[in-house]
Parts: sequence; C-alpha cells; structure tokens
Amino acid sequence: MRKVEVLNEICKRLGIKGDKKVVKQIIDSYVGIIKDEVTSGNNFNIPGFGTFQVVERAKKVTNSLFTEGKDVVIPKRKAVRFKVSNLFKQNLVQDTKESKEE
Repeated sequence: MRKVEVLNEICKRLGIKGDKKVVKQIIDSYVGIIKDEVTSGNNFNIPGFGTFQVVERAKKVTNSLFTEGKDVVIPKRKAVRFKVSNLFKQNLVQDTKESKEE
C-alpha cells in the first residue's frame, strides 16, 4: 500500500470528503516523529502493532563475487529493526488458521 492509498483509506474510514491536506499533514508528521526518534537512537513503540528498534550490526568479513573471492570487510553499523507485537502475531496466526479451515 502506498502513501496515497493510506491517505485515501484514512479519509474513507473517517468520512472525510474533499480537502485531504490535514490528513496528509498528520501522516507526514507521524512518520517524521518516528524517523526523528529512531534517528536519535530511541525505540518507537506502536501498541498492538510493533516496535521500531535501533540495533548495532557487528563488523563482518565476507566474500564478494565482485572482488573475485577476496575478503571484503563490512564495518559495524546501526540499522533499524521492526519487531512485531505479540498481539499482532496472534492475530496473524489466527487469520492463517481460519483461512486453512475454509
């Protein structure tokens, strides 16, 4: 789902017709807050959905086909990880079980 589709779905669910600028600003602000928090090294939790976490990836050595099998060092770095909430996992498993029964 793209951002414009999310915008349209929110407007549909809230019964907003016409000017969607305010809803777009809300979405942009919300995403901006998530980016700011994660960029600052903080976790961002959305109850019932999941948590964006900053994790540190260790330095590693790997072979690359582009360097003709020579070792390539990938330095340690920070990355963003999304951890799904238990409630969301349970709902997903329940939906899977129901679709198998049909």
